[in-house]
Amino acid sequence: MSGREPPAPASGKGSAGRSRRALPSLSVAMLGGAIWALLMMASAFWSIGHWETVRHMLRVLLLYGMAATLAFPIGLFLAELAAGGKGPT
Repeated sequence: MSGREPPAPASGKGSAGRSRRALPSLSVAMLGGAIWALLMMASAFWSIGHWETVRHMLRVLLLYGMAATLAFPIGLFLAELAAGGKGPT
């Protein structure tokens, strides 16, 4: 035993309080998701050199946009949870 005790949670009860603190605000999740979606859609548009049809292009861009919109808040939550509430240094 090293004599070190694990740090107590700052507030809340255990992992539930930590998870609650890691949740991004609704405005950050929505704005960040929208910006991330636009960037991913632009990346897909310029990465694929030849589009078969306009319909195919719109489907792919919509897929990229929807996935990015969902992935951003989830990724931000997981990053905050892994950081344990520590901000950038």
